[in-house]
Amino acid sequence: MVISPSVNRAPSVQLRVGMQERQWQQANGGSGNAVTAATSRSRERVRSRMEAVSSALAYATCSVLLTLFNKAVFSGKQFDYPWFALAWQSAATAVLVWLSSRTGWTATKLRWDAELLRCMTVPNFFFVMFLFTNSRALRYLTLPVQVVFKSLAPVGITIFESVWHRDPIPRGVWWALLLCALGNVVAALGRGGLSLSVRGYLWALANLFANVMYLATLRTHVPARFSSLGKTFASAVLSLFWMIPLSGISGELGGTVLSPAERLSRAAASAHNATGRGDAAALQRQSALSALRHESPGFQLAFVLSGLLGTLISAASFWCVSATSGSTYSVVGTLNKVPVVVLGYFIFREPTTAFTWAGVAVSIWAGYLFTESKRRMYAANSS
Repeated sequence: MVISPSVNRAPSVQLRVGMQERQWQQANGGSGNAVTAATSRSRERVRSRMEAVSSALAYATCSVLLTLFNKAVFSGKQFDYPWFALAWQSAATAVLVWLSSRTGWTATKLRWDAELLRCMTVPNFFFVMFLFTNSRALRYLTLPVQVVFKSLAPVGITIFESVWHRDPIPRGVWWALLLCALGNVVAALGRGGLSLSVRGYLWALANLFANVMYLATLRTHVPARFSSLGKTFASAVLSLFWMIPLSGISGELGGTVLSPAERLSRAAASAHNATGRGDAAALQRQSALSALRHESPGFQLAFVLSGLLGTLISAASFWCVSATSGSTYSVVGTLNKVPVVVLGYFIFREPTTAFTWAGVAVSIWAGYLFTESKRRMYAANSS
């Protein structure tokens, strides 16, 4: 039998057609997978950018609000109970951190660690000192001048680390130091910054020292293996062991007899009442809870929120660092001083001059220069 050539070639033709179909399907499937992967990467980039922006805004908002609420609480004309207010903030932080761990809001499980408490003892002493001196500086200094002093802290920490840890200091940091000093001089030239006596500047200098020592001892005494959540909880608990006794010793918990200077001040304020006589009750200092009950609802709200914001800013700080970078976190911390100064001026109506504004501008620029110099140094070391 003679087989036709066309019939003989049919299987090979079918084989080639089948191979082409499979190749076409694989090509289409591969391109589909590529498109899906590209779409997934695009969505991930958008999500990452949105998280970075959201975390930075959350940190900036918490930082600005906490500064303004602390200014309202610690500079109240009648309410002068710093240890009681600080104890409330630390207690709120400890409770909220514990609840966040127990309810699963945080991935890190909180546990009582005696070694961490021992390591945190020295840093916590300076932390409490930092909080107290900050409360007194807020009472006696305007917010713009306080911002100028705050800009000195990163430079002071850098100098300490260069001496203690032999870390190099970039040239830009030295320029930032000079600009910070210039900003303080310019701000001091305005009468607005000096209107609340030299006492505020002494508290601000003590606050700067405590800030540097706290961060320095935190690096030297606390190992990196401990979680940020654990350190926050331990610091809040240890702070209460200082703040509650000091609240009692200072008479903030149960009230006390006023000092002679305080008596004269209260007597002068109440000398011209309705009966024309001094108010004897005003010469006795009431307890913090009693004084808080007599404050306005707005002040009471600021007092409560100051404790909640103290916890939120810790969470926002960790979120911002993890979602962005340390340099971005520092830049946000530098730039959020602008709304603090502007809002503080309009809310508290503090005496402020052109020299004060110029000093703030110089200090903010110094903070940016410092942050950028450190970022370039870290980038050069990692490359």
